[in-house]
Amino acid sequence: MSDTASVPVDPESPSPYGYTPTTWICILFVVLYSATTVAHLAQAILSRLWWMVPTIVLCGLSEIIGWSGRLWSAYNVQVMDPFLIQCVLC
Repeated sequence: MSDTASVPVDPESPSPYGYTPTTWICILFVVLYSATTVAHLAQAILSRLWWMVPTIVLCGLSEIIGWSGRLWSAYNVQVMDPFLIQCVLC
C-alpha cells in the first residue's frame, strides 16, 4: 500500500502545506473526533448538563470538518479550499 506522504508535489503548483498530508492519519483523527464528540454529547445528556451541549457540538463538528478538509487535501494537495477549511476550523 502506498503512502500519500511520498507523492511528489508539482513544482509549478506548490502545496500550501509544503508537503502532502498523510491519508491514514487524517482518517484516524476524523474517526477519533467523531467518537469523542458522540461520547461527550451522551455524557452531557445523561448528566443533564444542557449548557455543555452547544459547546460539545460546535467544537466537535468544527474539528471533524477541519480534519475532513485535511483529508481532502491528502487526495488533492493543490486545491486551496480544503486547506482553508482545515486552517479555519482546526
